[in-house]
Amino acid sequence: MGIIAIFIFIIGIVMEEYFYGFTIAMFFYLFDSNHKLKHRVFLLEKNTHIPKQKAQLDKENSIDNPITNEPTAIPLTESFEGPTISKAFSAEEQYTNEHTQIIKEQNLTPPESTLHSDEKSIVTSNNHHLISRCLSKISETILSTIFGPITALLSSFIDIYQHYKKQGKAPAFFLTIAGIITLVMGFGYLLQYSFNEYLPPSGKVVCAYLICITLMIFAMKLHKKRPDMSEFSASLIGLSLILFYLSSYFLGPFYQLTSDLVTFILLSLITLIGYILAKQYETRIVAFISLLGGAIAPILISGTAEQTPLLYLSFLCLICIGALPLAFSIRWPLLSQMSLVLSIAMVEFILAQADLTPSFFILFLLHIFFYQLLINIYFQWYKFKSSHANCIIQLSTIVAFILLTLEQTTLNNTQYAYLLLLNACITGSLFLISKFKLKKMQVPHTQEINIISIILSGLFIGIALLMMISPNFLGLIWGVEGLLLLFLGLYFGYPSVRKEAFLLLFIAILISIINISTWLFNAIAPLPILFKLTFDSGYLNLLSLVCVSFTIGKILQRFSDVLTPLENLGKTVFYQLSYILFSLFFMLSLASILPEGFWLLIILPLFYLTYISHKKDWGNIEKIALLHWFILLIPIIASALYVGNFHFSMQTTVAKIARIEAFLSLWAIAYYYRKFFKLSPLFNLAQKLDTLFFLLLPIFFLPSVYRNIPEAITLALWVSALISIIIFYKLKRDILWTMAKILVFIAALTSLYACYLVKFNSWQGYGLSALLLGCILLFILLLSIKAFTTSPELSHSLKTVKHKIVSLFIPTCIYWGISLFILIYGMSNDLLYGLFSVLIYCILLLVLPSFRIELKKHFGYISYCIWILSLALILGLWGKINSINLLYMSPVYLPLLLGLFLFSYSNNPLCVLTRRLGVKQRISMLLSHAYLTSFYLSMTYYYTLDLTGPLTSIILVVHGTNLLFHTLKAKYQWLMPVSIGYFSVATAKIMLWDISDFTVLQKVIAFMFIGSILLIAAYQFQKLKTKNE
Repeated sequence: MGIIAIFIFIIGIVMEEYFYGFTIAMFFYLFDSNHKLKHRVFLLEKNTHIPKQKAQLDKENSIDNPITNEPTAIPLTESFEGPTISKAFSAEEQYTNEHTQIIKEQNLTPPESTLHSDEKSIVTSNNHHLISRCLSKISETILSTIFGPITALLSSFIDIYQHYKKQGKAPAFFLTIAGIITLVMGFGYLLQYSFNEYLPPSGKVVCAYLICITLMIFAMKLHKKRPDMSEFSASLIGLSLILFYLSSYFLGPFYQLTSDLVTFILLSLITLIGYILAKQYETRIVAFISLLGGAIAPILISGTAEQTPLLYLSFLCLICIGALPLAFSIRWPLLSQMSLVLSIAMVEFILAQADLTPSFFILFLLHIFFYQLLINIYFQWYKFKSSHANCIIQLSTIVAFILLTLEQTTLNNTQYAYLLLLNACITGSLFLISKFKLKKMQVPHTQEINIISIILSGLFIGIALLMMISPNFLGLIWGVEGLLLLFLGLYFGYPSVRKEAFLLLFIAILISIINISTWLFNAIAPLPILFKLTFDSGYLNLLSLVCVSFTIGKILQRFSDVLTPLENLGKTVFYQLSYILFSLFFMLSLASILPEGFWLLIILPLFYLTYISHKKDWGNIEKIALLHWFILLIPIIASALYVGNFHFSMQTTVAKIARIEAFLSLWAIAYYYRKFFKLSPLFNLAQKLDTLFFLLLPIFFLPSVYRNIPEAITLALWVSALISIIIFYKLKRDILWTMAKILVFIAALTSLYACYLVKFNSWQGYGLSALLLGCILLFILLLSIKAFTTSPELSHSLKTVKHKIVSLFIPTCIYWGISLFILIYGMSNDLLYGLFSVLIYCILLLVLPSFRIELKKHFGYISYCIWILSLALILGLWGKINSINLLYMSPVYLPLLLGLFLFSYSNNPLCVLTRRLGVKQRISMLLSHAYLTSFYLSMTYYYTLDLTGPLTSIILVVHGTNLLFHTLKAKYQWLMPVSIGYFSVATAKIMLWDISDFTVLQKVIAFMFIGSILLIAAYQFQKLKTKNE
């Protein structure tokens, strides 16, 4: 049958008779569904075998819970709510569940075929109804999302279908609907095509009206005699109304028997009759047809809507107003919602189609529509208890409706704004009436009325101001309106009004920010000015932004006991924002007055915001306050970009002052915190700024000195080092001492390098002066802490820094030694004198008690230096053997040799300590004798005499003999190999070179002296050896 239904439907489409195809297909489908349902019930009863005990129990159950398929009269006042899933069982399911439960209780096992049939029937039935219910819920949700208020009508249709389906009347429901539609279409075609030969057009229309009247009277009598068929009779009344509308169509537009105005009046009477019948019989279908026909029929049937749109709009307004009490009378809120939707749709349709000239009457009608729609929503909210969300959507729709229609029907923006202000006054007066009059009369729900009236009033005022006022001042106006709404919402306790207020304030702040940004962008000037501001709308927007943010904080502070947590947070945010904006307002005000000099005063808000942040315990404001310091960098960078470099002397005046101010502000911020805010979380950061200031202070002037007086940079470095040391002495911070040491080392190295440049590159700088200045400064520094005394009596401040300054003692001594070498070398132009002076200096470091205090543990290094310098002198002697003057060099080498032998042989505690820490005694003795040998050999070979060779041999023998006598003491026994070595060298020299080269006289002298020396030495050695034994 389903296939046949589809086939018939396709045939209807092919023949372009859509309605017939759809109707017949629906009929066959319903007939097929009903046949299958009956067949399933028949199989269930046939295959079920129940014992007598079960039959008895069935009988009792049937008495308690009778199941009947007879139609029951449904009251018109019943609300057709759709069944829930847990209760939506049909009679078939109820019977099946009872049967299964009885089998379980009687412990009876039915036949296998019976169980199989039961299970199949139960599963099929449950699946069928579960799918039906799920599709119903899903379709209802989707339609609610898409169609909004129209969803209620569709949902009601689905609920009515479920209601009839629960009673087993679903086929009757569809058949009734299909019958009505079929009769209407047939009646229309009857009037159009039938009785062409027998009845004229007027006769056809009269017959049509008579049929309509007859059908209506029949329906009314049926309702009166058979209350159980009230729904069917209501359907017939609705059918008669539809036929009335259709007959009017043929009376007017089709056959042109009456004018459009008469047809319109007739349609109005039909609508009025429909309203009366709907109220009398409390039937919803009649009310719906009357409303829909009254609203749409004049457009489809009569030309009144296009010819006299004002008349139609007046009639539409009346039927929509009448629909509201009718909906309340028959307890059907959906009718009021449909009237709302029809009102908006039809008015917009007329405004779009008809050529309306703006007039007072059309504006009056639009306002009547608007306020009757507001009353409609009021009834839905408080009388029908409709969904609040649905009512809010409808309220938003009608507000958009009045705004759009007024914009379409007004002449200009000014008239539009005045009308909105008029509506704002009306809604505002409604608030006053509700607040002070209705509340005393104890009218319910006055608070909601107050909230809605305030919101509407604020919305109308805001849009009116948007139309009337320049966009440059909208931020100010909307800000004032938002403040007023915020105060009213807090004062009267309306959260919704507060939300609208915050929305308006957000828009106002956003508009002001945009205007301020535009103002600043337009004020950009070429370098180095950057900004050239004027007192115009941007400045006023900034002032309004400051005032609005501060006022918001004050209002929220006043009503702090009723604020939500989010509003409490907003209170703090707006308070903080107001102070930040005030700082910005102060700076830009100065910029408007002093375009170039305002940079010098922008540091003042830093101290003000810091004070406010501690007074009100706002940590974020304190951080933002410190960021003001970076604003001082803007003119500095701008001037550098303008000039092309960062040279202080070449910058603009403002940039120079800003650089000095930024530098001094580092100290001022730290001092401000030390004086007033020692417990601040940013106190340590402020002190670091202070430290940065004192780190930069000693070197602040060095770039200028290097660029303007490069020859004096060495002196400037020593002055910078001295300033750094003094700062450390006052503040006693470790990082300052590190900076001081770095400057001292840089100054020392720079002075040494400057001396090199002066000597070898002919540099005209103050190298030697810087070298001597460094020596003096370091000496004064060590003298100030009494580093040269054994038991200094220092003040408390010096004791705290002594261990720091004493660490410079060794580097200072090294610097003095290098300086002495450079000074002597520069004066004598002789490297040997310079080395000798350093050697003497090292020996004095060991000998003088003032230095011995701090250098005692470094004696070993000093001894190494002494021996290295001595070696350098000996090598220098050999390097200048041809140009040396013995008398000239004797004051150098004789004290040197004496000093070396003294340190090697002396038992003085100082010498012993030096040998223990440095070069050991044996090595020092060997080096002393090696240096002595080198000295006398160089001296003998310097003088080219005939006796040079024999003299050298004689001296070597004497030196070896001396070493031999050393071995008489046990501690010098280790010198025996050295003595033998000297004798061996002397013998080899005589035998290999002297004999061949000497003359006879030289041989006599050499052998005689050597022999005498050896005999005398042998005698004395033997004598001393015997004495010691």
